[in-house]
Amino acid sequence: MRESASYWIRFTDRLNVLVWALPVPRRVKAVLSRAIYQNPTMPIATALLVLGTLDAAGVETVVMGGWGIDALVGEQQRPHRDLDLILDQGNLESALAVLSGLGFAEWFRNPTPVPFGEHGIEGDVVVMRDAALRVVDLHPMCLAALGPSVATGSIDGREVMCVSASLQVEAHTGNRIRSRRERRRHETNLRTARRALTAAEAPVKQSDRSASLAQ
Repeated sequence: MRESASYWIRFTDRLNVLVWALPVPRRVKAVLSRAIYQNPTMPIATALLVLGTLDAAGVETVVMGGWGIDALVGEQQRPHRDLDLILDQGNLESALAVLSGLGFAEWFRNPTPVPFGEHGIEGDVVVMRDAALRVVDLHPMCLAALGPSVATGSIDGREVMCVSASLQVEAHTGNRIRSRRERRRHETNLRTARRALTAAEAPVKQSDRSASLAQ
């Protein structure tokens, strides 16, 4: 049976379309859009289906955003309203084809994405969504350039590649968030990323201490 979004989600989605048609500056539209519409939550089963299908098709991805932070600690800390994936620009068309096979279609493209830490996005961020309006964001970036900024995490026991805790902390520190709802989400992300960073640094510190005692 094909899943569908709730009536309320579809109603606010239609209002959101009207907002973006208003003859006002883009920043005003963005504020109104955030006040009116929220993506439906991305279930863990759907996130794993997307990741598993892309992996089986040979499309390497690195999980970023909220799912990426939760992967660092191996447990879901809050509901997520999208799945953010970094991939090589050369794999973008393959990823679009894979997601199309899962029932996702292109929603829009963001030509001016915000850099993630020191890493810039190569081209547009492609935003996909399915019949239930669940969203997957594809961020084209040079995976090789990420280097040590990639870590291993897990989502519901499945091992995934994700953005490192240090880069997540860097990307979430010092940002000015005006919306109360977004600020709460941002603060949860930052707390979780710092917890993951502390856990990652603990074995290194213990190793340094043991080496010092052995001298």
